[in-house]
Amino acid sequence: MTPFHLRDRLKKLAQGVMGDPVASDQRAPRTTPIPAPPSAPAPAPAPAPLAPALAASTQRPSERPAAAPLPPAPPEPGAPAGPTEAEKAKTAKHWQKTRAGMLHWLKEQGGSAPMSTMHDRSEARYFVAHRSFSRLMEEYTGEGLVTYEGGVVALTDAGKAAAAIK
Repeated sequence: MTPFHLRDRLKKLAQGVMGDPVASDQRAPRTTPIPAPPSAPAPAPAPAPLAPALAASTQRPSERPAAAPLPPAPPEPGAPAGPTEAEKAKTAKHWQKTRAGMLHWLKEQGGSAPMSTMHDRSEARYFVAHRSFSRLMEEYTGEGLVTYEGGVVALTDAGKAAAAIK
């Protein structure tokens, strides 16, 4: 079966499903005449000069002038423009609580724990997962509070001292 036969069968099937009782082959001829094309073609309008943006796009990148920065998008109606100072303070307080709590939890685990277990704990207890957990671990290792080897996070002496503060 050729693709054309398949196409015709699908076309007829679709017309039947769509409620068209007459297949395209069996339709009555057109009763209204088709208007004749105009005898003389209308003159084409003169080409308008290119807009500055289009003119710049036809130039090489090294010849183009620097583009102006886009204005910021307007805020959605009813949505706050950004976090308020109170929300920022609340987020910072939660982050500090998470940092201290995870260090204390790691100390309770004997000073070391698998990274996956620590990740699960931070997600379940503090709602900190994925990107935020990576940020947390980067802060801990950057401050020398933990070391990470072979999938296990271990407290350093500085980390044990910081965990004792809680």
